[in-house]
Amino acid sequence: VSRTTSVPAGLRALSGGLSAAVERTVSAPVLKQYELLKRRFDAWSFDKARLHTLASAEVIIVDYFDVLLLRNANYGELEKSTAAVIFFTPGAARRDMPREKRALNGSLKAKPPRSRLPLPDEVVFGLAGILLSLGHKVVALMVFLGKVGFMRPMELVNLKCED
Repeated sequence: VSRTTSVPAGLRALSGGLSAAVERTVSAPVLKQYELLKRRFDAWSFDKARLHTLASAEVIIVDYFDVLLLRNANYGELEKSTAAVIFFTPGAARRDMPREKRALNGSLKAKPPRSRLPLPDEVVFGLAGILLSLGHKVVALMVFLGKVGFMRPMELVNLKCED
């Protein structure tokens, strides 16, 4: 499934693909990630029961969670895998999958997310000093403001005057 296809418009959904309108509900990078996750899921579930009903899809997804958890997958990977399977399964919706929701909550308890510690002040201010000495005043200021403003890296890049 991809944005470039040889199937003419008006026949893509009938041939088992995604219509152009459905494809555009997610960005190109997300669609690419969904395709990869769905291929992995399909490869694992190839010899399992087919996804004939939403109930069978949910059971297979929950079993797949076990496999991913044994492979040290994090919560985000489980959630994205579910989203990918649901995206490519006609009629599927998360609200119709209570076991999947319980399994996701259980995965959080089994493997809680780890937070990353911030860089020490000395490292950040040293980096800003090196950047200043190299003549990169704006970047040095961004590093300094990011540290004292408790900002994530992309928040600095997307910073606007009204912020």
